[in-house]
Amino acid sequence: MKLLCLGDIAFPNADPAGLTWQPPAGIQPDADNQILFNWEFPTGTQMNPIPRRYGMRFYTHPNTVNIIRSWAPGMAALATNHILDACEEGLSTTLAALANAGFRTLGAGRKSDAIARPLVWQTQEGTLAIFNWVFPETDPEPFTVPGPNYWCGIETARKQIAAVKTSADWVLAGAGRLRWRE
Repeated sequence: MKLLCLGDIAFPNADPAGLTWQPPAGIQPDADNQILFNWEFPTGTQMNPIPRRYGMRFYTHPNTVNIIRSWAPGMAALATNHILDACEEGLSTTLAALANAGFRTLGAGRKSDAIARPLVWQTQEGTLAIFNWVFPETDPEPFTVPGPNYWCGIETARKQIAAVKTSADWVLAGAGRLRWRE
C-alpha cells in the first residue's frame, strides 16, 4: 500500500483543453497505490451570488478534472471553505466529474450521511479509513446540507474514529491545518 497525500489542487477557471499532469512521484495508481489530494475549488459555470464574509469565491471549469485523470484511481478530499462557491450545482458537478474520472471523494456530499462518511480504502495489506473536515469558522455557509463535512470538535471526532477503528487497520484524519493520525 502506497498513499501520496497532496495539498490543494486549485486551477483557474479556464478551459484546460489538452492540459494533462502525470502522476507525481512516479506513482502508477492502482488498487494498492493511490494519490489523495485536496480538491480546493468546485467545478461549475456560475459563481454563488451570496458574498462571503471575507475572501473571494472561486470555481473552476467543468473539464478541469481531466488534467489529473491519469492520477486515477485515487481519492479527492472536498471539505474546503470553497466547495459551495459554485452553489449546490457546483458541488454536484464536482462530485460527478471526479467520479467519472475514477476518483472517490470524501468530506462533502449531497446528504448528511454521505458528508460525514469516511472513505474506506481496502488493500491486500489492510484497510485505511480517512476522515476529512473543514472548520466552520473558515466557511461562509457553515453547517449546510448539501455541503462539506464540518469539524464538530475533538469529542465527536474521537467517537467517529473509534467507531471506524473496529473495521479499519489504520485511520487518517485531516481538518484544515489540523493533522491528526491515530
